[in-house]
Amino acid sequence: MKTLQTFSALKYPNDRLWFAGQLISLFGTWMQITAQSFLVFELTHSPAWTVTILGGDAATNGLMHSARRAGAVLGALLIASLGQFTFKGKLL
Repeated sequence: MKTLQTFSALKYPNDRLWFAGQLISLFGTWMQITAQSFLVFELTHSPAWTVTILGGDAATNGLMHSARRAGAVLGALLIASLGQFTFKGKLL
């Protein structure tokens, strides 16, 4: 298979737009996971909590579609609670 055939779909504008959007979304997801883990570590000073958060993100990605919505809601609640803890300046 030639290299030109591999990327032949990118000659269509919609495919290029979709690819660029997916790339930007992926970078955003990586930044969010990194920032979230750093925030958990800064608040708790415990690597165990950081690993727990990363493991939860990985488990959420592997579930079925209906369960992903529940994971997304739980993730949103986690982010909201971390934000509250950050603005308060302490845990619980």
